[in-house]
Amino acid sequence: MKKRPFLPTMAALFALVAAGQGVSAIPGVEAWAAKLGAPSEGAVRTADAAAVAASAVAPTEDGIDIVDVRSDTATPVLDEEMTLRAQRYDLRQESERLAQERASLDAQQKQYKERNRQEYQRLATMYARMSPNKAATVLSSLKADEAALFIRLMPEQDGAAIMSMMSPAMAVAITRELLKVDGQYNPA
Repeated sequence: MKKRPFLPTMAALFALVAAGQGVSAIPGVEAWAAKLGAPSEGAVRTADAAAVAASAVAPTEDGIDIVDVRSDTATPVLDEEMTLRAQRYDLRQESERLAQERASLDAQQKQYKERNRQEYQRLATMYARMSPNKAATVLSSLKADEAALFIRLMPEQDGAAIMSMMSPAMAVAITRELLKVDGQYNPA
């Protein structure tokens, strides 16, 4: 029978046991391990679980302490807890992304409204600079609500001069639209 060096063989045996491989990983060593008092595979797992339970308490951002216990009964609970933590993290990330997107959309909407307001103001200024007769002709061809928007943006004197050149029916329709905007007109 071939002699093997004792220390390297025992070191390899205990390294496998410590790594969770168990003594059955090396053929013919189970008897040797029993003679030398090496722990069985189940005992190694229990010892590993106890060591992990004692040392692996890690608080999270949520303030939850997770104990990583490696046993068959704790695994489903641990897996479920880890799944919930991952889902919570994903939800937080999605919520932050949506908040940023919402802020971006709000800013874009504000810019759009401001551009529209500036364009309407520019057109109203242009109509106010025209002669009242020509401006009345142009604004009379618009719908009453559109014409009222431009009249509202003009100085009062210019708007009054233009409306005096319109037909009475158009002037009344624009006046009704102006009152609707102010919230004072209720045709009921």
